Amino acid sequence: MKTFIAGVIGLLAVAWCGSLRGEVVSIDFGSDLGTYFQTVSDCGLFAVTSCGSGLDISKAADGRTAQRDQAIGGGAYSLFKMVGDFSVTVDYALLDFPKPDAGSNEAHLSMWGTTPDWCEMDLGRWLCFYGDNFFKDYSISTPAYASDTAGRMRVQRVGSTWTSSFCPAGETSFTTMGTITGCNTEPMCVQLNAVEDRETPLLGAGLRSDTSLDVRYDNLVIQADGFEGSIPSRGRDRPCGRPPAQIRT
Repeated sequence: MKTFIAGVIGLLAVAWCGSLRGEVVSIDFGSDLGTYFQTVSDCGLFAVTSCGSGLDISKAADGRTAQRDQAIGGGAYSLFKMVGDFSVTVDYALLDFPKPDAGSNEAHLSMWGTTPDWCEMDLGRWLCFYGDNFFKDYSISTPAYASDTAGRMRVQRVGSTWTSSFCPAGETSFTTMGTITGCNTEPMCVQLNAVEDRETPLLGAGLRSDTSLDVRYDNLVIQADGFEGSIPSRGRDRPCGRPPAQIRT
């Protein structure tokens, strides 16, 4: 991948340290799946497995044998929660991501809380039955059209401001989807998933996608002011003057 020039790296390091000074944790799903992350699979249709240090979420075409008019998904969510300010970045690869004949195929990086004031921040890569490829944030509804099959996703919370961004493979910087405010005090879990969603009633009969699907995530790196629950020891206490792993190329 392309390399940032030294001056850019320095600026990024300064900007990072100005907003986040917490622990940096890198996730290795080869050892962390089942210990720090719990898998989920709607209707048992998704296989969620480690692949080296990454996470692979796949399914076969199923003919809508279950929940034909409801979204289904599979993935893994953290058993720990992030507290305060945080940034979460992950690499994604759409290994099998065909255009469905109904609904949409999706890959999501999500943050969600578990308190009575439950809230969610979700950044996703979509391919719809009518052919559109795009990134979309549930909280920031304007999509960014894209045709990439690999890259990076990032979600950050600083104070009460959330920012979602993506960076297609081969690019040197993130594209910001937008920012919103709110959910600034609630501890948040991290979830990576693959989803087959349904059409909206205005666009069709409400059938979900039923294609095969294979999404792989890797290099999940989390920096946070603090954590609730047990976290992996690797990658912690990175000096603030050194650019964190999210900025690597």
